[in-house]
Amino acid sequence: MARHHTIDLVTFLAPGQKLQVDSPLHTLCRMIETIPQPTRSTKERARTALTSLLPDMALRLESVAMRNLVAS
Repeated sequence: MARHHTIDLVTFLAPGQKLQVDSPLHTLCRMIETIPQPTRSTKERARTALTSLLPDMALRLESVAMRNLVAS
C-alpha cells in the first residue's frame, strides 16, 4: 500500500504506551505524530452524559490536540 500512497499517521498512545523505534509503521508512514490518550473522570463522564446529546463513546477520545494535528 505505501508504494502507491503517502501515509501520515496521527494516533493516541495510552498511558505507559510508546511507539517502538523498530515498529514497521516507520517504514510505511511518511510521518507519525502521537499524543497522549485523553482521560475523562467518572464525574466528567456522568456530567456529559446528562448534558450532552452525544453518546459517551463519541466523547471518549475527544481531543483538541488531535483535532489540531488532523487540521494541520
